Amino acid sequence: FLTATLHISSDLGRISDTIVEIAEALLKIASLSIESVEGKIIDHRQHVIPIDAVDQYGNMTDVFIIRGLLDLGKEITYRIQQTIEAFTSSDTTIARRIGTEHDLVDVLYLPLCNDILNMQMQTPALSTLQYDASIIQRTTYFLWIAHKLEQIADYLISICKRIIFIVEG
Repeated sequence: FLTATLHISSDLGRISDTIVEIAEALLKIASLSIESVEGKIIDHRQHVIPIDAVDQYGNMTDVFIIRGLLDLGKEITYRIQQTIEAFTSSDTTIARRIGTEHDLVDVLYLPLCNDILNMQMQTPALSTLQYDASIIQRTTYFLWIAHKLEQIADYLISICKRIIFIVEG
C-alpha cells in the first residue's frame, strides 16, 4: 500500500503540475483576446475574432475549438472522479474500466487535434497572418491544452493500475 501510494502521489503531483500548465496556457490565450464588443472579441491588436463556431466563410473559429476542449475536459473530469471513487472504495472494477476505456479519450482528443491543425490551414498562411497575427499562437496553445488533458488521462490510468495492485496484489 505504501509503495503504491508513493507512486500515486507522484502521479497526482504531475496532474496538478499539468493543470497549472493548462491554466497558464489559458491565460496566454485570454491575453490575445481581451475585450468583447457587439458579438466580437477584440484582441490587443484590434483584430476581430467571431464568437460563432464557424465564420461567414465556413472556417472554424476559436469557439469551435474551445467547445472541443471543454468536451475533452469534461471526460477527463469524469475520469478523475471515477479514479477517486475507485481509490476510496478499493473498487478494481472502476479502476479497470478507466484503464481499458482510454479509447474514449482518443475519440475526443485525436479529432480535436486534427481540427486545430485544420484551423491553421483553412486559409493561406500569409493572408491569415495579415488578418490574424495571433492565430499561430492561439492554435499552438490549443494543441498544448489538448495534449495536456490527454496526458492527465494517462496519469489516471497509472493511478488505476496502482489501485488494482493495492487491492489485488
